[in-house]
Amino acid sequence: MKEIEDDLKLQNWLSIATFDLFKYANAGGRVEVVDTPDGLTITLPGVTLSSEGINKRFGKMIAAAQETS
Repeated sequence: MKEIEDDLKLQNWLSIATFDLFKYANAGGRVEVVDTPDGLTITLPGVTLSSEGINKRFGKMIAAAQETS
């Protein structure tokens, strides 16, 4: 049962994230999406980790992932 709950939470968050990307693009933000065999690659042209509006926790997570790779 726990596995099903985790899958549903993941699906819900994916829905939220992609809807927010839709709203960002609809408000004039640039979003580029490429459907690859490995999955979707989403690019936000002109947006960097130091851009205003980037969630601090997200920025820290990405920065930490870049340090370990």
